[in-house]
Amino acid sequence: MEKIIVFEASKNGNRVSVRVLPLLRALLDNAERRTPKICSNSLGKPYPSEYALRKAWQDFKASKLFTDALPHSADLTLHGLRVTYASSGKEAGFDNQAIADAIGDSCESMGRHYSRGADKRHNTVRIFKCCFETELNSPL
Repeated sequence: MEKIIVFEASKNGNRVSVRVLPLLRALLDNAERRTPKICSNSLGKPYPSEYALRKAWQDFKASKLFTDALPHSADLTLHGLRVTYASSGKEAGFDNQAIADAIGDSCESMGRHYSRGADKRHNTVRIFKCCFETELNSPL
């Protein structure tokens, strides 16, 4: 059965839905049978501040559950996940407004801002192919 996480973006109140991928589903299924702390505090309430959420994220990254699943991801940040998600959307062909909607922003320019890494990678590959394609395809 398909699962999603739905949350409300604090800066603009937009509701955002994110599909739960199989790896995350397995982690959550194996976690304690209450709402994981990464989503709410121990009282089941939203975190009172961004700083409180960041602290919970840091604690979660230090947990055995996280380090067993992603042993080389100690530098993973919430902002980095946002950028990666937006860039992946751009690479999959979604426009800037669709990306903004997916990350909870109302403004198309934020979709463009957060997915700019994909544009840079795309341009780098295009330039490389243009400049070196002849050399790469010619016999030695």
